Order: sequence, then structure tokens, then C-alpha cells
Amino acid sequence: MAPPETSADWSREQTVAKLNEFIQGISFAMLTTIRADRSLHSRPMVAQSLDFDGTLWFFTRDGQAKTDELLRDPQVCVSFIDQATSRYAAICGKAEIHHDMRRAAELWRPEFSTWFPLGLEDPQLSLIKVIVTTAEIWGSPGASPHRFRDLARAVFSGHHSEPEQSETIILRDSA
Repeated sequence: MAPPETSADWSREQTVAKLNEFIQGISFAMLTTIRADRSLHSRPMVAQSLDFDGTLWFFTRDGQAKTDELLRDPQVCVSFIDQATSRYAAICGKAEIHHDMRRAAELWRPEFSTWFPLGLEDPQLSLIKVIVTTAEIWGSPGASPHRFRDLARAVFSGHHSEPEQSETIILRDSA
């Protein structure tokens, strides 16, 4: 009998697909950045409804604390919580500020005008792109049809899941 498959056996595409499936439908996330004094700074962000492809996108404006913090230190953590299905994810990566209005138009939803009343015409509108490197997920057995128990049991480091079913995912470079 073959040993069970783990995320160490998956291609990058398979790993991204599993993480996409895990965070789909979670509407809000907490973006944590690093302040100049090295303390952490978290704030809620609207999660994008597009399929996760290895990057996360958020709308913001230039000149805000978060954009200044990202320019100084691009390391971030994005936390997703869905109490209804007992899904929790802490996703780490490197953030970049983008001014790609074509991408902004693809991501734009009418409800964003609540925070950005000038819409896509706002000259300070920008995007935060988070290039994901790792994710740790927790899921309660039976709360979701997808338990993800087989997800990343020993990814590169050989560490095993905690009894609380914390599982680590490493997104490998596509090369």
C-alpha cells in the first residue's frame, strides 16, 4: 500500500488549488504589516472574490499607514476566519503596491464604492498584491466537507500537524 499523499507531493498548481478551495467564500481578511518600530499593525480588508492563484489582492489608497509600512517592510500576514465552517488561515507573503488600473477594473465590485467613493477614477487608488509563500490552516473535522487533514503534514521541515489540526502549506516556485 502506498503512503498517503501530502502537499510535499503536490505540484504548485495543486497546492494553490487546495488553498483556493479552503479560503473561498471568506469575505474579509485581516492584513498585518510591520510598523517602523517593528510592532505589528492589523486591519480588516475585503477579500477578493476571484480564485486564488498564488497571490492575494486588496484595494487601498496611496499615502496610508499600510502602504507606508509595506514600502518599508513588505512582509505581511493575511488572516482569514470563517466561524460558521470553522475555517481559519494565516497566510504569509511579500506585498507590493501596484497602480495597474486594468487589474483594478477586473477586481472592482460596486460595493467597494463604500470605501472608495471616486471608484476607479480615484487618483490615489492602488492595489496591494500579496505573493503568498506559506499558509497555515486550521479546520474543524466535520464542519466542512473538506477536512484538509492530508494537507501539508510534513512540508520540507518535517514538522507534523499539531493536535488542533494546524497544517502548513508551502507554495513552491513554479520553476
